[in-house]
Amino acid sequence: VAFENKEAQPPGFVPANAAKFSRWRLNGARTWTDFETILMKMSPELSGLLQMTLSAAGKSKDPAFDFRKSFLENLGDDFIFYRKLPPNPTLAALNRPAFLFLVGSPKDEALAQTLKRALESIVPANSLKERNVQGRKIVSFPLRPSSGPEGIIQKTLSFAASGGYVAFSTDPGQVEEYLGSTNNKSLKETAGWNEAAQKVGGFSTGLFGFANQNESWRAVLAAVQKDPAGLVKSIPFLTPGLAVNVSQGKPPL
Repeated sequence: VAFENKEAQPPGFVPANAAKFSRWRLNGARTWTDFETILMKMSPELSGLLQMTLSAAGKSKDPAFDFRKSFLENLGDDFIFYRKLPPNPTLAALNRPAFLFLVGSPKDEALAQTLKRALESIVPANSLKERNVQGRKIVSFPLRPSSGPEGIIQKTLSFAASGGYVAFSTDPGQVEEYLGSTNNKSLKETAGWNEAAQKVGGFSTGLFGFANQNESWRAVLAAVQKDPAGLVKSIPFLTPGLAVNVSQGKPPL
């Protein structure tokens, strides 16, 4: 994995209240090709399975469709991740933080369409949903259910193309917010931002990350104050009896 010496400053749409941010400048097509080469050397069987899966993707409706070719042609060199803290944080929400992951593309609509066509041959037809927001199409489909302290959790992954990126999130509101982000204060406008960045190498190395630990821990403490018993539920090795003591306001130990 070789990062390119390109701008890694947060784009203007990354909001100032982002608790975590990362940006990677990687040549997507070359990185994927390198991955395939490494996989072939490590396990020809897995490599063959991957190639067979890619060659079959999207062919249910168009036998001439070449997913791999279309995917690599439309994959860019910019990958961005950020997440915000919920306005009224709960421990359950903090355990499943909303995020936005963006994949840069010189042809964002074409990349989104390529992914949609591939999904049409993988997920049940009635589970792939599409709706228009801000003049853009948001595609959503359910992920495999997972288990957590509160029981079975069902998430939906949504994605949409806009502004040279395809945005992905398990929170549809995050994608909608990205599509409509125009006047929000940006993370890079934070006081002291540029000065602090220069102390860790600046923005031209192709890789930059940021985490606001103060706000993250403030949110955790606020959530614990509102629901102390929820803390015990979120830690699986603690006993049910301990949960009862905490919920009654008694010191657990």
